[in-house]
Amino acid sequence: MLQLPGGEVVAGGTLDEGDHDPDVRDDVIESIRVALATLLPRTAAIPAGHAWCCFRPTTADEQPVIDRVPGVENAWVTCGHFRTGILVAAGTGDVLARWIRTGERPEGVAAFGLGRFAV
Repeated sequence: MLQLPGGEVVAGGTLDEGDHDPDVRDDVIESIRVALATLLPRTAAIPAGHAWCCFRPTTADEQPVIDRVPGVENAWVTCGHFRTGILVAAGTGDVLARWIRTGERPEGVAAFGLGRFAV
């Protein structure tokens, strides 16, 4: 949950394993509203202005990609952080900055390479 500069409240963040349907589900919206009202009771009377559904960016193994872009000089990629993107952003940025600066892949990053998806 967060409050925007204009006073609007944004709440959300469910994970429904196996749900690949892009439709907004009323039961999910209601569960978010109940959780928000439990945390902040005065929000119970505020009508919902907008509801949406989106999917977390992920890879087949639910681990991020942190690697150089194959065949392109001076280009790196980081994506697919799934539920942890915001939590590991600083660490990912640090790793990429060191890699770019030194030209050498930092220790521990190889496991997140694109090569793990090679057929």
